Amino acid sequence: MRCFKKLPEAQAYLSVFRALNSSGGAALVFRGDLLSASPEVTDWLEQQPSFWLVPVPADLALGM
Repeated sequence: MRCFKKLPEAQAYLSVFRALNSSGGAALVFRGDLLSASPEVTDWLEQQPSFWLVPVPADLALGM
């Protein structure tokens, strides 16, 4: 699990997504942020049909 030390901006998310995508990652379970609020993030995700972002609400218990 990776945690940001401060509230990230869209470019920080995109850096993580690009790194995962380039290393063969196909899906990311993401807990906590409403990434659909960022046009930069949603645009990038729309251009990456083989990369799946699975958003999970922050208040949902995952047993971690």
